[in-house]
Amino acid sequence: MLKDEMLALAAAVPDSEGKRAVLRDCLQASVLRSFHEAEAFLSVAIASEGAAGLEFALLDKKDYKPERWLFAAKRRLWFMGLDPRIAFARKLSVHQGWVKVPGLLAEAGLPEDAADPLGVRIQIALAPPEHCGTSVAIVERFGLRFGIKRTG
Repeated sequence: MLKDEMLALAAAVPDSEGKRAVLRDCLQASVLRSFHEAEAFLSVAIASEGAAGLEFALLDKKDYKPERWLFAAKRRLWFMGLDPRIAFARKLSVHQGWVKVPGLLAEAGLPEDAADPLGVRIQIALAPPEHCGTSVAIVERFGLRFGIKRTG
């Protein structure tokens, strides 16, 4: 998916919140696809996903490389025609990352807070819930197809 395709999908939605949701969903799908390609799901599983972002549970520390996964997402978004910014913070029990795309809302004709552009927040819980079972699912969104691992 390219930036122009994302903007066209958003333009087809009549209300501002719907446009914002479509753009956010496209970003999330692209980030998840890049995580899949970077083999993140060997180490983590999605605990939840929604408007607040993507929450993961750490399953295996062996191949845990969240900075590499974020750089992969940044590279994918850049090739899509976007100008993403990434950040990552390692805290005691939860690691947090952000992929933000300044200017995307403005290009879609929506108001944008320069201090808080549209993006995807990523949280990785280092201590997953006990008895955390996982399942694998094939996801198809916005022309992207990839596998993910889910908790629960």
